[in-house]
Amino acid sequence: MSETQSKRRVVELDAMKFFAIVFMITVHIFEFDFSPGDYGAAVNNAVFFLGGPAAAPAFMFCMGVTVMFSRRRGPADHIRRGFILLMMGYLLNALNGWIAMSIGYFMGYPTVSADDVIELVFIVDILHFAGMGFMLIGVLEKLKVSHLGMLLIALAMQALGYVLAGTCTGNPAVDGLLGLFVKMEFPESAFPLLNWFIFPVAGIVFSDILVRCSDHRALYSKILAVSAATFVLVTVICVSAGIDVRDFYMVDSYYNQDILKTIFSLSWVMTELSLLYFLMSRIRGIPTGDRVISAVTRVSYSLTAIYFIQWLIIGNISDVIYILDYSFEPWLFPVFVAVLVPLCMWMGVKAKSYGDSYKAARSERV
Repeated sequence: MSETQSKRRVVELDAMKFFAIVFMITVHIFEFDFSPGDYGAAVNNAVFFLGGPAAAPAFMFCMGVTVMFSRRRGPADHIRRGFILLMMGYLLNALNGWIAMSIGYFMGYPTVSADDVIELVFIVDILHFAGMGFMLIGVLEKLKVSHLGMLLIALAMQALGYVLAGTCTGNPAVDGLLGLFVKMEFPESAFPLLNWFIFPVAGIVFSDILVRCSDHRALYSKILAVSAATFVLVTVICVSAGIDVRDFYMVDSYYNQDILKTIFSLSWVMTELSLLYFLMSRIRGIPTGDRVISAVTRVSYSLTAIYFIQWLIIGNISDVIYILDYSFEPWLFPVFVAVLVPLCMWMGVKAKSYGDSYKAARSERV
């Protein structure tokens, strides 16, 4: 793969992560700071769809692709990075809710129960999944498992995870750890490893296709035709069979992924990625194209920092209004989105830049 092709590949992946960040922050504002029931079905469907297949599955798919092109891509590197992300997930649990809820509980607010405080210690979200996913990829690479073998393992894991969903011991600590692997209701596990590992593995398999491809335009043209047709076909078949496709992206069934939901989400991810390839190709041709691409790349590069910061802001706002039993007026939702989305992205980019500068200065001193 030539240098030009590699840059092209990065740009569309960065663009998909950019939009996924926007959709992710938007759905978090909508779900946690407002009452979705105050809005019509059209708004609910649009927000949760964009915050569903176009967000977490897109992140996970990109994670798999970029794993294969990382400068540090040995098994030990993946395991080390995964452990750090997992610990960051638990740190975020404390900063994003446990502290505020604990204060509310000990101050005697009737809205906060002991279960609320306990759950926020063990809740499993996408940082936990990313950590577990990286570590499992590292282990499988260390065992010399091929990418096709990883795909078969991921499919078997998903089937097992779907069957085991909800299995619990009644002990919050034990069930919280089990929630890293299977879907739990208490403590909640949004992205259990067994159900969701298929998405980064799909990205790994796709990276193999990119490496062997010499004509990306032709590749994405074919992918667009197949993925868009698959997305429409799955939707039509489900509607005809009386299956509510909203279950594919509306919480809570969305978190318990099965093969049909995964095909639905992956077909959308591949459709979006193909469209973004052509969009970014067009943007390159305009006078301000380089600046646009540079901004998209910076945001994508700062993904983890943005994710962390948006939860610190949105999560703690949500905790306070939950403790006080308060709700915002529906008309404030677009205002929150217009303010918080760019603010979180800007703060994340700045935090990442500061962290990189600090690491560079430290390495020079050493």
